[in-house]
Amino acid sequence: MFKNKTKKIAASMLAVVMVLGLGASPAVVMADTLQGTTVHVVGAGAISVAPDIATITLGANTSEPTPQAAITRNNVIINDILAALEALNIDEDDIRTQHFSLHQEWNFDHMTGRSFVDGYMVHNSVHVTVRDLDRIGEIIGAGVDAGANISTGVSFGVEDTSAIYYDALALAIQDARNKGNHIARALGTTVAGIASVTEVQTWNMPFARAAGMPQAEMMMMVDTVVSHDVPLVPGNLEITARVEVAFVLAR
Repeated sequence: MFKNKTKKIAASMLAVVMVLGLGASPAVVMADTLQGTTVHVVGAGAISVAPDIATITLGANTSEPTPQAAITRNNVIINDILAALEALNIDEDDIRTQHFSLHQEWNFDHMTGRSFVDGYMVHNSVHVTVRDLDRIGEIIGAGVDAGANISTGVSFGVEDTSAIYYDALALAIQDARNKGNHIARALGTTVAGIASVTEVQTWNMPFARAAGMPQAEMMMMVDTVVSHDVPLVPGNLEITARVEVAFVLAR
């Protein structure tokens, strides 16, 4: 009789091992003397959505012998960029300073073997939110015409992801339920209840970078976008949600 009981336990363990290999997400089956056997699964949900905003970074690098001169020349360019954006009716709430820096530029004297300060570099850039995606090329072109000589590129995004995330969360819960039921059937039983549910916090960054532009490539990019009317394709973005659910199996 002891030998038959051992065979039944071995068969049950084999069934669990087979269940664990059924899906990409891991499932853990464990015994809980208070609630009965529980199965822990991870459910995932994702929704693809078209972007409704874009962000552009425009700015200027200026190098001068003194920090005062570098800042003065940079201020002129940035103010011209802001004026150009205002002329395009870009809301001031959609424009903010992204980065400002002032640093020394060093050079090396091969005759003396010493380094020395050879000037000062000022970097200032503004972050622009674009709500009409058809105007991206126009806005970049206006910024460059105003003196911008740097940009980190174009990023597409979704302004409000809350409702989309809740839909993805519902899909994740349904995915977990399907896995729990499937595992229960494979074990020859049914789901009797839910022991716990945990939302797995994921960092949804609803932005997709379309292009990164070093300073040397900036003018080439603007010429392509503005003069040759080459379309920028935003594509779709994915909003994801994950949950961990512990199902109680019928005894």
